Formats: sequence, C-alpha cells, structure tokens
Amino acid sequence: MRRALASLALVFALASGAEARIPAPETVARAAADASRAQGRNKSFRFDVAVRTNLSAAPIARGELLVAPSGSARIELRHEEGFSERQLRRASGLAAARDGEPLEDAHPLAPPFWALQAATGGELLTRLGELGGSPAQIALGYDGTRDCYVLGGSGGGASIWIDKETYQVARVNLADGTKVRFLAWASRGGPILPGSIEIETPTLTFTLELTNAAVATPAADAFVDAWLLGP
Repeated sequence: MRRALASLALVFALASGAEARIPAPETVARAAADASRAQGRNKSFRFDVAVRTNLSAAPIARGELLVAPSGSARIELRHEEGFSERQLRRASGLAAARDGEPLEDAHPLAPPFWALQAATGGELLTRLGELGGSPAQIALGYDGTRDCYVLGGSGGGASIWIDKETYQVARVNLADGTKVRFLAWASRGGPILPGSIEIETPTLTFTLELTNAAVATPAADAFVDAWLLGP
C-alpha cells in the first residue's frame, strides 16, 4: 500500500512539474507577436493561389488571396469547372458567393491568416477570443513534426498552435472543427511567410499553394459583404 501511494505521489509530482514548465498564455502570445514583427508579417499581403484537394493532384481552382492583420481574409477563385467563387472570413465567421449569388455551406477556403500577423501578444489573444477560444487557457500539443503551445487549450473548440522553436503559428483550430495548418515557411521577398496552407474539414482536405507574395494596401471596402456579390 505504501509503495502504491509513493508511486501515485511520484506521478502527481511529475505531472505538476510538466504543468509548471508551460509558460503563461500571455508569455507565448507575446513571443509569437515578437516573431511576427521581426519576420515582417504584421502587414497586409496579396498572394496568387492554386487550390488542390486530397482527391486530385491537379488544381481545382486558381485565384487571389488577400489578408490583413486587422482580422480579415478574402479569396477569389476561378474553378476549373467554369464558375467563380468569392469567400470572406472575419472573426464573425465565413461568408461566400458563387457567380454573384450567396452560397450556403461553402467549403471553407479563406483562412484565418491574421493569427500569423498580430503585432502584440494582447492582439493575438484578442483574435483567439474572437474565434471562440479561451485566451486564459494553454496546453502542449503535437502536430506532425512540430511541438506546439496550444493557446485556447486542448479541450476542443478554437485554438492557436504556436511552434515551440520558431514561435510561428503552426495551426489554427476553428470552432466548427476545421483545422488550418500553415506550412512551407520561407522568406518571400523579405517577410517570412508560409508557402502553403492545409485546410482539413470533416469531408475533404484542401491545400492552398501560395505564390507571388506581395505587400498590399487593401481598399477601405475590401472586406465588406458587398464585395462578395459585386462585379
């Protein structure tokens, strides 16, 4: 009995020690924001984009992705089947249109890129809260080859996964279960940016291949609902 109690005490001691080694959410968020500024991501960007799925090697669509650190991203695509599609993601969620008509239940292709662009730790935690995650929670997680701090915790729901080595955003889990991974990081004309984005949904996995990255100055109405249905 004493030996069993001693073993149990050791387990709790080790668990407590592991928890003690996890920094506070504010510390990790601040380090991620420092990396964003140092690597030139805290500004708006435009990318050319090609979209593939896990069912086809050939692109199913091509177009343009525009992202802003203020908390918005939009994507405009021309599909191989001949139709055009626009998607707009903000903290309030995703809206989409096809050939100028509202589209319900669209595959989510506009990523929450602004999680990579926060200039301060407080801003990053605010963005997490807007996505539906808890800024007060943090856990450890593993995604592919990357050990991460998980802002928002590992209990499900929205979270932002920060690579423990680079403090780059490795992944964002959205409240609806979509998992967005930011991959192939490299210097792209100066700023260090991902070269591809994997969007995993319950039914399909999409890959956005990003090329021709350029700093952008979005118009004041670049991320309004009227853009979805416009010419």
